[in-house]
Amino acid sequence: ISNQKFNKRGRSSMNNLKFTRKSRRLTQKELAHLLHMSTSTYIKKEKNLDYFRVYEAIEVANILQSDVNYLFKR
Repeated sequence: ISNQKFNKRGRSSMNNLKFTRKSRRLTQKELAHLLHMSTSTYIKKEKNLDYFRVYEAIEVANILQSDVNYLFKR
């Protein structure tokens, strides 16, 4: 897998990510910490103001114990 940007445009994908994060009882700050990024950077990515890299998307899916395609589908 390359380091290309993992485009997650689309409202439903962010709803899936946010819903799954909340269902795992993680705050944005906690998930950002687990991903080794600032809270503000994570929030931008979750709000679709910036992109998750492929490796970041995979790590999010691993942390949330979810399918990367479900979390970031277009």
